[in-house]
Amino acid sequence: MNKQLENRIVLYSVAVIALLVNLPKLALIFEGSLARRFVSFDLWEFLYLVCITALFGLACFRMNLHWLPSLRRDGTERFRPYIWQNLLLLLVCCITAIQLHKWLFHPPIAINFVRGAYFLRFSICVLLEVLIVRIIYQIRETRRHEAEKEQVMRRSAETELELMKQQLNPHFFFNALSTLSGLTREDPAKAQDYIAHLSRVFRNLLQASQPMVTVGEELRQLSSYTALLKMRFEEGICISVDVPPEFATRMVPHFCLQPLVENAAKHNLATPAQPLRIDIYTAGADLVVANNLQPVRGMTASSGLGLHNLHERFRILMGRAVTVSMTNDQFIVKLPTA
Repeated sequence: MNKQLENRIVLYSVAVIALLVNLPKLALIFEGSLARRFVSFDLWEFLYLVCITALFGLACFRMNLHWLPSLRRDGTERFRPYIWQNLLLLLVCCITAIQLHKWLFHPPIAINFVRGAYFLRFSICVLLEVLIVRIIYQIRETRRHEAEKEQVMRRSAETELELMKQQLNPHFFFNALSTLSGLTREDPAKAQDYIAHLSRVFRNLLQASQPMVTVGEELRQLSSYTALLKMRFEEGICISVDVPPEFATRMVPHFCLQPLVENAAKHNLATPAQPLRIDIYTAGADLVVANNLQPVRGMTASSGLGLHNLHERFRILMGRAVTVSMTNDQFIVKLPTA
């Protein structure tokens, strides 16, 4: 729980409780009050009661929230009522406040009445403040569970990313080496460019540290991969990116575009006669990846693991789902952004 928020709750609670338990004293202001027959209203005495009650409340909160929990050997932060410790604090503070009251104001009424009033006043404070302490502990526990859940979800997203890397690398590596082998024989200069782009792709893939990146950064990293595809398929593939500059600052899970482009190139024909077209554009708050459908004949059906992993990463990191749709001639994936 945020310490500043917790401190505000404590201070507001102390102020409200101190005024609440001393409200009966204000009845002495009215001339027709029955209590006015025995004792008169003293403003300084009233302010003293409010202040001493507030100090007792602060001590009670401090003891239950900080002092006693710090002495636990198990290191847990679960709520405990600390009955005997609170009773001891109640008695010590009652005795101290009564003696100070006698010394300052010399009350005309019987001292036993003053003692009873203090004991009742401080007892109500303890009950209300322990209840508020219980609520604060509940908020702490809820926040801790949320933090642990978020940590688990991030670790799960990182694991999903590693699985996607392991899934992509063998297939991509095989195709990359095959293309590089042909370029080395046919066009050594072009092969050098291919190696440069290939090294950037693997560096981006293996050095990823943040689960979320900007759309601009994701597109920048994708550019080297698309350059490899263009060198491999030449006129057989056309990749279009139409993302406005203001959209580039939005966030997406890292490594979300490359698997979609890879799947499009893997499962569809890409020849000069039947070029594969991959379009990356925006639709509202979504980043869209669409390709024309021209499936490779004789190819085994996809397991769908890549899309499943992508779904899970968006669900864990963003709490939103990836939208997949297919028409007669297009395969469309909509990625939510933040």
